[in-house]
Amino acid sequence: MIDYQAVAAPPRQPPVWANISAAGLEHTELRVRPRAGTRGLAVVEEPPTTPARAKRSAANRAAVVSAGRACWGVFLLSLAGLLLTANGHHTGQDQEYNFRTARALLLERSFAIEPLNAANEAGMVGPDGRFYAHYAPGLPLLMAPVILVGRGLEGVTEGIRSRYIWDARDEADKASRFLVSYLNAPVTAATAALLALLVLRLGYPTPAAVFTALAYAFATFAWGQARVVFADPLQGLLILLGVVLLLGASPSRAALGGTALALAVLVKLTTLLVLPWVLLLPDARGRPLWRTPLMVCLVLGPSLAALALHALFNLFRFGNPFNTGYLARGSGGGEAADAGSASRVLGVGFIRSPITGLYGLLFSIGRGIVWYAPPILAAAWAFQSFARERRQVAVAIGAACLSWLLVHGFWVGWHGGWGWGPRYLLPVLPLALVALAHCWIDRRARLAALGMVLVGVLVQLPGALVDFWLVGRDARAIYLARCVNCNDTSFFAFQFFLPEASDFTLHTNRLLSGNLDLAWITFAGTWVTPVTIGLVLFLAVTGWRLLLTNAIRAAMLARATKGAAS
Repeated sequence: MIDYQAVAAPPRQPPVWANISAAGLEHTELRVRPRAGTRGLAVVEEPPTTPARAKRSAANRAAVVSAGRACWGVFLLSLAGLLLTANGHHTGQDQEYNFRTARALLLERSFAIEPLNAANEAGMVGPDGRFYAHYAPGLPLLMAPVILVGRGLEGVTEGIRSRYIWDARDEADKASRFLVSYLNAPVTAATAALLALLVLRLGYPTPAAVFTALAYAFATFAWGQARVVFADPLQGLLILLGVVLLLGASPSRAALGGTALALAVLVKLTTLLVLPWVLLLPDARGRPLWRTPLMVCLVLGPSLAALALHALFNLFRFGNPFNTGYLARGSGGGEAADAGSASRVLGVGFIRSPITGLYGLLFSIGRGIVWYAPPILAAAWAFQSFARERRQVAVAIGAACLSWLLVHGFWVGWHGGWGWGPRYLLPVLPLALVALAHCWIDRRARLAALGMVLVGVLVQLPGALVDFWLVGRDARAIYLARCVNCNDTSFFAFQFFLPEASDFTLHTNRLLSGNLDLAWITFAGTWVTPVTIGLVLFLAVTGWRLLLTNAIRAAMLARATKGAAS
């Protein structure tokens, strides 16, 4: 359970956890008396409760309640918007592999699945002669209970199933696919709420936290990614949860934070990239976590256990603990080597120069983060000021984001395939946006940041309203009509670096043509439309009331404080 501790510090003051003394007892007057019938043992007695202490305690409780309202308000508002733009169907190769794995796990108690018979299968046949996808087990494990619920709703979804035109094995399968398509909506909304909590714990005011969180949810490519069942949103949620728990952590919180990061490792192995840098975060006494051996063990121990589970998972599937089943692709797009072997990964899975990948992830029209997440520019501009006041946190976040960017820039598949925005950067996007909260302090910076967020919201609309899979097919058709020596490498260069073939252009073309991909429109005439609209209105109104209540109480408190001072 996450507590909403240390959120009442003024914007320009260090966070509360940074002011705790080495003994944790600063400003506390203690009395010690011998215990009767003992030798050398003593009992520490706290002084009677004073009016000042009672007032501070009441203020802390009020801050906790205020933080809770803010985070829940962000979650409900974000969830409302994400449910409104959900597509209600299941498409894409990665999604299909994970769905089949989760279904096999639920119905057959096995990770073996039927291959897709695609040109480049995402997996391989194991020693037992059965096919296994190369994906980590975390996402299928989360999907399995959702599929179970979906199969139980087969009778309720009769109207939906008659209009479900996408691939499915049977009628119950259609109901499961419909429900699973909503999976990343609550995941993304929870990430936004956690981002608000992190900003609050860093000492920023509630409006700055709400602004930063909603910017992540609706002004970045996280919005479009929430419509697709990729593993990256879940990985990002767990990484952010780990950071929130480890910031100012006690040993118990460090254990919880380490567990969250271990779960992220089970979702995607790339989580290992952030593990060294979270140890730079300050603990409850303001010291870096790496300086205390116990804290290091509590943070890294669960991830080591997760790595051991990965090895057993690989051994079970492919007969080798180090073989992940990934197949690296050569320049022509065909299978080149088993990427589970480290030496061959370095030769094939990674490129010698990261210039193409780094430029592509940062600036390309097809995948550049500056285009698909405009608020990142404001966050980058404010990072220096943010670092001056919160150096330890800034160093940890900056190092984690830079190492993540560099490694993925070297990866041969840096673009992440079809989708909306630089998907591989999504797990660290919330961390990269933390400094955006600093813009709220200065009026001119706030206006500039608001402008960036508004631009970001407009930019996301094509990705949030149009089917990315159809856009990918459009790009492929345009490429095949023009290419001479056709291969995947030249196709990706065509799609991600030429404006006329970019996701911006093709998504916008479909949007202007009226090709909306929204569940409540696709399944119009069924219960999906009224239930969706009703639920969205309820969530939006409830979330807005929570945030409005916070704002009113903060204004009343400020007025009362000003009156008392005068």
